[in-house]
Amino acid sequence: PIARLLLYDLPSGETIRIETHDDGQECYIYNVRFTPDGSEVLFHRMDRLQHVLEVMAADVGTGESRILVTETQPTWQDHRPYMQFLDDGQRFIWETEKTGFRQFELRHLDGRLLATLTRGAYPVRRVRRIDEENGVLYYTALGGVHPLNAHLFQVNLDGTGQRRLTQERGSHSVPFS
Repeated sequence: PIARLLLYDLPSGETIRIETHDDGQECYIYNVRFTPDGSEVLFHRMDRLQHVLEVMAADVGTGESRILVTETQPTWQDHRPYMQFLDDGQRFIWETEKTGFRQFELRHLDGRLLATLTRGAYPVRRVRRIDEENGVLYYTALGGVHPLNAHLFQVNLDGTGQRRLTQERGSHSVPFS
């Protein structure tokens, strides 16, 4: 089946067709949600071989869409990389595997890459806390002495100051209050 997205406006009774730009090709359309301010609809589009993921943004008034982020892998692309909007509703933390390791980026809703947040020959695991007031991201990653040990890291939201906070051997789980 060819998937289509439609928006229905309850007060006016108007239906708007969202451009999915799939040109009739078989693809997956999923993870549909609104941007924080409600002006656009976000959705994921992935080819049937699951090599290319595109996060699309569509205007709720016209249905016109654009590509926000593209992720490509030669074998299999993660379906739902981590995506968390910051308080301004325009910037978001994005999980990418384009280096061969899962890392975090700071991106803008207009499609710009603002900063590569994490770097290393090891994968990040998860965001533990975003401290916007101080401009710091805390996250866990598999790195350090042993490649299977989880450690707590921090990095500034401009991509500077990345450092490992847990120095002891072993795997660490750090709760935030």
